[in-house]
Amino acid sequence: MFNQIIISFIAFTALLSTAVGAQTNQSHASNPQSNDLIGPQENPNNDRMFPIWGKEARDRGYVLPKTYGLSLSYFSMDQPININSINLSGPIKGLPNKDLSTVSNAIFDQYLDISDAKQEATNVTLRADMWLFPFLNVYGLVGVTDGTSSAPITCKSGRPTRVIGNPLAPIMNQICGKNPDETRRIGTFDLDYRGTTYGVGMTVAGGVGNWFTIVDMNYSRTELDILDGQIDSVVISPRIGYRFMPLNKELRVWVGAMYQGVQQEMGGELNDILSGQLRAKVNQIAPDGKFNVKQELESEWNTTLGFNYVLNSTWDVITEFGFGERTSAFAGLEYRY
Repeated sequence: MFNQIIISFIAFTALLSTAVGAQTNQSHASNPQSNDLIGPQENPNNDRMFPIWGKEARDRGYVLPKTYGLSLSYFSMDQPININSINLSGPIKGLPNKDLSTVSNAIFDQYLDISDAKQEATNVTLRADMWLFPFLNVYGLVGVTDGTSSAPITCKSGRPTRVIGNPLAPIMNQICGKNPDETRRIGTFDLDYRGTTYGVGMTVAGGVGNWFTIVDMNYSRTELDILDGQIDSVVISPRIGYRFMPLNKELRVWVGAMYQGVQQEMGGELNDILSGQLRAKVNQIAPDGKFNVKQELESEWNTTLGFNYVLNSTWDVITEFGFGERTSAFAGLEYRY
């Protein structure tokens, strides 16, 4: 149920593979006199249609990256999420003409607390990109995501337990007990999921001397295999870095930040997300129960630190780590031609 946001890291993989492959080349575009570039540069005799204005830039002495690229990357992420709302539906046994939807708000307002949700997810992404202009890269991506989301379910202190005039109390007393001051954890919403993500984006790159800067913007959508619904995400990632030449090999190091804006609403069967005694009790009360949840990231920004090591004129390796409330690790291999 609390699966989500995996999409943001898939979009993130596009950022690194696309942007870093061009950082140094754009930096040297601002310094035509530099001839020690080792990275995947374009053949000046190659009269390709793209990038637009590429021939003019090369005629002026600028070194451009190879036009096209393919990359394969792996990404892992651990982050907290906020549950904005949960709505339940389905007939209730023992309460004729009553549906979970009529008591859903009361259940979560008065009886149950679901917060402090956590998500762990991994993703493998394949991305194809092209330099449309000497300073602008565009790309498309597709990926497969696996993850686990978990949120504890706790009975609230001070909940109403009197049965008279409260048809919901007998049901909740079975689940939480009759002591209104007892705060107990009765279970978790757990979900193992897999989904397919696809998206598009663009990267703007530039620099002066060995200093470079990149800004990546992309949109992604994830279709999940267990839940109803989808996840839409916008990712914006500015970075600034410096190019080193240890042992005549090119190494690019950067710091930056990542913003993730996620719109997520999903639903499914309660039986798919509950387990143990809680699942058995819910089955006794509402065996056909369904849920609908809206959620968002607890923190939209985190700090990043990464590097890119150039193996040769065609291949390079990219690694980045994320810090803050959201932690992440990324590794990718890129081929340019």
